[in-house]
Amino acid sequence: MFLIFQVIGLPSQTLGYILCYYISGLHIDVSAEIELRDIGAASKVSLEELCKRAMDLNMKNGAFEQVHLTQASALVGANDMGWRKSDLAA
Repeated sequence: MFLIFQVIGLPSQTLGYILCYYISGLHIDVSAEIELRDIGAASKVSLEELCKRAMDLNMKNGAFEQVHLTQASALVGANDMGWRKSDLAA
């Protein structure tokens, strides 16, 4: 039974590692951010917060433009809408 729970969590853990790898490629020191905030069980660093920090830093540095953010938001919205329609149809 314990093995089943480990296997179910594996895709989520893998996705977390991949996101952290890409965030570190955007000039965010993920290890330092985690060590800075990871004090006890209540203060964990969320992936969403790390992604937002990476986006803000790269927009400030000029690596991303507002157009890129707008396009990404539109794509995420379309993906979410398609997923919800598919979920309701099933």
